[in-house]
Formats: sequence, structure tokens, C-alpha cells
Amino acid sequence: LACSADSRISVWSCDWRRDRCDLVDWLTFPTPGQDQFAAQWPFRKNDKTELSNLPPTLARFCSAAGGVIIYTGFSLKKSLSIYSLCSKQVVREVSLSCWASCLAVSDLLGYCFTGSREGVIRCISISSGQFQDTVTRCGGIAALCCVPCMKVRSSKPHQLAAAHGCGVTMWTVSVK
Repeated sequence: LACSADSRISVWSCDWRRDRCDLVDWLTFPTPGQDQFAAQWPFRKNDKTELSNLPPTLARFCSAAGGVIIYTGFSLKKSLSIYSLCSKQVVREVSLSCWASCLAVSDLLGYCFTGSREGVIRCISISSGQFQDTVTRCGGIAALCCVPCMKVRSSKPHQLAAAHGCGVTMWTVSVK
């Protein structure tokens, strides 16, 4: 899975023992036209430092959902797309309140998490698209990581770590 700054995602099948990589799929999503882009992002022409402030293209596999890719990036609208590799189409789209700056997926929980520069973390059910927002007090979220919590085995609690301007915040996430 490879993401580029121009809103493109390529999916590759690799066999490292045979030194072989094959392109499986190529995803693109619509970006604003020049007029829409200028209105939404009033940058000076040819200023590459300002263009680097655009939201990144982010993608993750979700093997628990049966060959699904979850992706987001700079496009016509703030959204997260759930793409099926089997049917080669977007099966669900979830609106985002802010552009995502990072993305984490928990296969065991069946949830994904987005973080934003505005400090909003959105927890999204991959199967239903339902979500819940949490607002942090320490500014933008730079990275998210979701790992199983080994202390409790009866349910499926996970630890969600968010890196931001004030350090790292940890939550325990449980799904019933």
C-alpha cells in the first residue's frame, strides 16, 4: 500500500523471495479544481512550503473486514472512504468534521480512528459508519496508534495513544 501527495493510492502484491511486485489496484479521489482550490486554500502560486500544509493522503488495510482499504486525503470533501478490494468500489463514506492528519485501524475492534490538526479524534465503526468525536485540549494530533490491552482478556479493550503538542495521551477503548 503506497500513498502519494497527489491523492493517489497504489495497492501492491509482493513476493519478496522472488523479488517480484505486482500492481493490484490504483485508487484516486477527486481533488478541487483550480478555482475551488484557490478559494479553499489561498496559497501563493508555486509556494511549495504552503502546499506541504495540505492534508496528507492516508490509507490502511483492514483485514478483519475482508480485504478492505480505509483511506482519506485532500479531496472535494472531508471524508473517510471504505474501499472493498473484492468489489473494487467504495462501500461506505463517512464525513469528517476536520481534515485527517493521521489514521489508525484496529482489526480486532472493527474500528478506525482519525486525528486532526484541530485536536479532534474520531472513532468510526468500519461496519456501520457510526462515529464518536473526542476533542483534545492540547492541539493537533500528529499520530495515532491502537494496540490490544493485555490486562483484560474477557472483552476486547484496546489502548489508543495520541501524540500531540503536549505529549502523548492514552485512552482505553472498549466495544460491547
